[in-house]
Amino acid sequence: MKIIVSDAGLLIGLAKIGYLYLLEEIFDEVLIPRAVCDELKLSDNRPGSKLLNRAINYDKWIKVHKVDTLNSKLMLILDRGETEAIILAKKRGLLVLIDKIRGRKAAKKEGLDIIGTGRIIIAAKQKGLILFFASRNSPLLQLFFPTTQWGILDAILSGFTLLRISLKSLPYLFKYVLFRVLI
Repeated sequence: MKIIVSDAGLLIGLAKIGYLYLLEEIFDEVLIPRAVCDELKLSDNRPGSKLLNRAINYDKWIKVHKVDTLNSKLMLILDRGETEAIILAKKRGLLVLIDKIRGRKAAKKEGLDIIGTGRIIIAAKQKGLILFFASRNSPLLQLFFPTTQWGILDAILSGFTLLRISLKSLPYLFKYVLFRVLI
């Protein structure tokens, strides 16, 4: 049984773009601490909140757990959701899904294995859940490159042409960048 502990960031991002189902297809259960559930703001009418509410309260593949952070030094450097996610993952001996750099560093210091958005997308691609996500209009790619960074991505892609890098090699290069830089 594949179980993972998640912070709020990726859950919110995937729910906003309608791809929350990827986590359900990759994992049997996603555990979140109460603080992460609070960060999801299920009662608000935000994009993705209905999907998250359904996954937690009806389909129940995202399960909420109470976590004690009373004596945790992590609260000094991380927000409550990240802190509780790390504590829950450590207590259960599970992977933790976390994207923020500070949270990833803290999780590694606690001896946890971590994964991020990039590995989730690659796992979804390998399982055939998504066909292609590297087009400029892809909501999945926009999780990596907010619209303010498209100029940077365009410059990188233009550089491929200048360097005569074959577009056939682009998926391999993109995968390399995901594993080396984003994960």
